[in-house]
Amino acid sequence: MTIISRNHNAPPPPENKLRSGGSQRQLRVGETVRHAIADILAHGSVHDADLEGHIITVPEVRMSPDLRLATIYVMPLGGRDTDTVIAALGTQQEIPARRDCTPR
Repeated sequence: MTIISRNHNAPPPPENKLRSGGSQRQLRVGETVRHAIADILAHGSVHDADLEGHIITVPEVRMSPDLRLATIYVMPLGGRDTDTVIAALGTQQEIPARRDCTPR
C-alpha cells in the first residue's frame, strides 16, 4: 500500500471530479487505515526531529477503488507548523513496523 501525505486544507478537486466517497468497502478499509496511522503517530513510532512535540491528527483516509492506494489527510493539532509537519511526513515512505490492521 502506498501512503501519500497531504495537507487537509489543500484545495478541493474540481466539481466534476468529486466522488460520493467510494464504496462501503473503501470507506471501511479507509477508516481502519486511519485508526492504524493515528495509533502509529500517537505512540511515537515515527522518529523524526521535525515531528517531535507535534500532535498530528488524521481526519480522513481515502482509498482507491482497488484498495492499493491510500490518500491520508493529516493536520497538526492547532494548525501550527503545517508545512514542516507535512514535509517531515513526506520523508516517511514506509510504516515503521508491520501491523495487523484488523479491528479489535
